[in-house]
Amino acid sequence: MPLASNSRLPRRKARPRPSSAARLRNAAGGTTRPESKSVSSTGAGATGATSTKTTRSKNLAAPFSRLTFRFARVGKVEHVCDLRTAYLDYDRRATPRLRPIWAVCRIIGVRPVWIESKRTRHGWHVRVRFRDRFTAAELVAFQACCGSDPRREALNLMRVFNMRRSGVRSKFWVKRWNLLFSGKLDAR
Repeated sequence: MPLASNSRLPRRKARPRPSSAARLRNAAGGTTRPESKSVSSTGAGATGATSTKTTRSKNLAAPFSRLTFRFARVGKVEHVCDLRTAYLDYDRRATPRLRPIWAVCRIIGVRPVWIESKRTRHGWHVRVRFRDRFTAAELVAFQACCGSDPRREALNLMRVFNMRRSGVRSKFWVKRWNLLFSGKLDAR
């Protein structure tokens, strides 16, 4: 498509010009970035203009050691984890349909004992009770297949993986990987 004679093409932003010292280094085959000391598993490393030794655990923990966490809102727990009950969270105004929940139940071969829907401020909470006991990962997969909030289910899956990896057996934490909150309270 030909351009009109009075139309202009967008101009590219000009790149900042390197300093004269950087141009000299580039002309000599050097680099404009300062070199750093890298430490391998054997301890051998290359030294350059600046030497910085990085260790993974110290660098990750250092920024958080000086921070103070303050939560403005706190959730009021309505239901804690039960391996026979699926907690579904829908963030929409429309009433959640039961047909998709029944379809997933039929596909995996389980029958719910009861299903409860409750209106919340931002959507709906649905609880589905089973006779069969699920593992934590199976429950997260069921909740995700039923269309529960994807972020909630991703965080639940993260908690399940971390509990398994770290070997958490405390009843306090085992009961709190899959929660439903009835509301939020101001912590002020």
